[in-house]
Amino acid sequence: MTSPTVLSFDWSRLLRELRRESGISQHALSLRSGISQRTISDYEDVSTCRQLSIYKVEKLIHVLGYEIDVFLRSK
Repeated sequence: MTSPTVLSFDWSRLLRELRRESGISQHALSLRSGISQRTISDYEDVSTCRQLSIYKVEKLIHVLGYEIDVFLRSK
């Protein structure tokens, strides 16, 4: 079974903005989340259209100190 995916454009921008606001690098986020820096970089890249794993997006948002529910309700 594959994991559910979400459209990437808004999530990519959101992830990048939240990480920058938190003042941490992709490398630091990688260490805290257990998700590779390459994946984080790919997820933040708004120039390419890709499907993102909702589970990884949720984990990254949580590590950054937010809850994904807040962003899902605002959509």
